[in-house]
Amino acid sequence: MMSNETSTNAGVAPTASTSGSVARVVEALDAAGIDAEVRHFDESTRTAADAAAALGVLQAQIAKTLVFLADGAPIIVVMGGDDRVDTEALGAALDGATIGRADADSVRSGTGFAIGGVSPAGLPRGLTVLVDRSLSEVGELWAAAGTPKSVYRTSYGELLSVTGGREGLGGPTVNTGRKRGVEHPGVEHPVAEGQSTPLWVIDGNNVMGSAADGWWNDPSAAAARLAERVGRWARSIDAALALVFDGSPDDAISAAAGGNLEVLYARRKGRDAADDRIVEEVEARYGDHPETTVVTSDRGLIGRLPPGVLVTGAGRFLRSLPESS
Repeated sequence: MMSNETSTNAGVAPTASTSGSVARVVEALDAAGIDAEVRHFDESTRTAADAAAALGVLQAQIAKTLVFLADGAPIIVVMGGDDRVDTEALGAALDGATIGRADADSVRSGTGFAIGGVSPAGLPRGLTVLVDRSLSEVGELWAAAGTPKSVYRTSYGELLSVTGGREGLGGPTVNTGRKRGVEHPGVEHPVAEGQSTPLWVIDGNNVMGSAADGWWNDPSAAAARLAERVGRWARSIDAALALVFDGSPDDAISAAAGGNLEVLYARRKGRDAADDRIVEEVEARYGDHPETTVVTSDRGLIGRLPPGVLVTGAGRFLRSLPESS
């Protein structure tokens, strides 16, 4: 349930309700010519998950502003709320800098904001800012507005404008514990010795439906093509993967997948049958795979997932896959 909220518009003189950090954000947006509405909530928007829940949007629509130390100096990374930074890739993007996570004192001294409220608007001049270009695929975005209970609506272009930042990282990297990363939208899944492998559960029908490529003319063949593409990606990473479809089991689809990709089907016919199977798989396996990502853009399904499960959009996922052979 969305909490009570109030609003403040950029371009309006700060008042008592917009004092301090929020006023700084509003002034920075106004100076950049951005007419943004700041929303204030009773409940916390400190994390990307909190903000998405308060707004009723996908976690991928939250542009989180992270602070790292590059050779001891603060730098900023703005990226999707369902993604994590591959610090090796970040260091490489910064000429081989050694990357460390900033503590609360470093965040405050480096940005002027407290953890949970760091905004891309109103940052001190001279900070290095990298904006993950995969945010350009999302459309409407929301970012922190200076406090752990305030956010504002924005876009990829506005983020670049207000931060003076540059596109960075070329999209997030899924690090599955190998020496190299696998470029793919989603989450960094570092696997240390003794830890479980990541789990990906993919809403096959939703992914197929994200592209207007004529899949409806032969859904079975389209599903087999998708399974083949996901299967080829799956064989390049160390992860458990399940591709879930509506309908009856189809040997051609399973044969196209191969490798470590498991093809599953709804246990019944009818509305939300595949969603039920996805939720069942996640709930049964989440304990053994705490790094779990579900690929879907179905808001109803997203709302049924256990807390802590990460979500990657269907279209974004599909565009990243290798083409059919």
